[in-house]
Amino acid sequence: MKDKVQNIIRSYKDDKTRLMDILIDIQEAYNCIPDEAIETIAGQLNMSKVDVDQTLSFYHFFTNKPTGKYTVYLNDSLVAMMKGRDEVARAFEEEAGVKFGSVTEDGLIGLFNTADIGMNDQEPAALINGVPFTNLTSSKVKELVGGFKSGKDVEAMLGPVGDGMNADQRISSMVSNNCHKNSGAVLCLEYETGSALKRAVSITRESVIETVKSSNLRGRGGA
Repeated sequence: MKDKVQNIIRSYKDDKTRLMDILIDIQEAYNCIPDEAIETIAGQLNMSKVDVDQTLSFYHFFTNKPTGKYTVYLNDSLVAMMKGRDEVARAFEEEAGVKFGSVTEDGLIGLFNTADIGMNDQEPAALINGVPFTNLTSSKVKELVGGFKSGKDVEAMLGPVGDGMNADQRISSMVSNNCHKNSGAVLCLEYETGSALKRAVSITRESVIETVKSSNLRGRGGA
């Protein structure tokens, strides 16, 4: 393991600012980030083990325990519940033979809950090995788990691709943009893409700040 982890780190030129990329690659290789790997990372990047652990523990999708060859994170947001999430969850458990929060004995399938993954308009949705699967149904789940058991690549189990760049061969994502432009009041007015940015660069910084203040718009956390 140590040699493989060291090679991954070297591929990023021992750059500690690429820690996230290093962790992602290691997790893809081992389905988790083992303690031995953490020690190797810390030593090779000249970081404390605590610093590596902090990054690992901060992000929900990083784990130091095996989560299965096929790791399913099913969204459990309120909208997902309203769109039939419970039925989909039951189907996963029945087909995989394991409850959410655990991994099958053979290490093949792991089922886990996760918070909002940004697919509220396409629920129920899940991330399977990091790939989004949208508009899930119990019948689709049966097909997916069958694919897991036969060893199919996750990408080979995707349904029809979405619109826009999602349909590009380099992306090939099921996600639909669901962008609608309708005439109407305020947010639904017709607009020219980039017009606000063009206006912003044509006036002074002070004018931009004053315009934002006079609009009475308020920030909402990180949204």
